[in-house]
Amino acid sequence: MKSEKERQVVPILLSITVVLAAGIIGFQLFFFQEPQPVVFLPQVSQTESEAPKKWNINTATEEELDENLPGIGPVIAKRIVEYRETYGAFATIEEIQEVSGIGEKLFDRIKGSITVDG
Repeated sequence: MKSEKERQVVPILLSITVVLAAGIIGFQLFFFQEPQPVVFLPQVSQTESEAPKKWNINTATEEELDENLPGIGPVIAKRIVEYRETYGAFATIEEIQEVSGIGEKLFDRIKGSITVDG
């Protein structure tokens, strides 16, 4: 027959086992998050048709310049057209800096969007 002490040991050991199991499960849930999937996106190169459109400053209208060039509003667009009418076609894109209101900073913003080529 089991003594009183032996009968008390079983519930104590069972309690210790349950507490340890709960601790291990809680630790795993708290510290080990489910890994997030890694998504690799393919590199997409721009084709000529996807390349940003360049606006010909020798042929663009005031509206086209105003609507499509960053930092160019209706006033500067009008000055570009007036400059072109007064002095003739721009020989280089850098020449647009001769237009009042177009400094180096604004030119840096638009130079990738303009051309003088046909």
